[in-house]
Amino acid sequence: MATKNPKKKLNDKITPLVSIFAFCESFIQDKRNRFSLINIFDRVHFSNVPAPFPITIFVSASLPPGTHKISIVVGNPANKKEIGGHQIVIPSDNPVFNYAINDIVIFDHYGKQDFHIKIDGEIISSSFITVTLRD
Repeated sequence: MATKNPKKKLNDKITPLVSIFAFCESFIQDKRNRFSLINIFDRVHFSNVPAPFPITIFVSASLPPGTHKISIVVGNPANKKEIGGHQIVIPSDNPVFNYAINDIVIFDHYGKQDFHIKIDGEIISSSFITVTLRD
């Protein structure tokens, strides 16, 4: 999966680092807070668009300690949508967090569909899904 991770600082101590930005069908989370992603993909096929599609977006990243707001911006040209908007608390002893969100995305065109991770109002990483015409 193509992922861009621009170097932006949210504070002077730790630069956010996204290690996983994945799209999948579902996930399993065990008692030790480990995730297993089911059916990871970077391409979807439709006979017609617009097409609604259930999706799970998974992010694993490092952030500075403190409270942060995370959301995913879906970059449809005609219909930008922000999903999530959850507050997360990063402890000082472990800056790594995992975040998974389920939603229905409307793919409104064929080609590249952009997705962006937004932390505290700043985009810190981007990826995309390719939408193709089903034969």
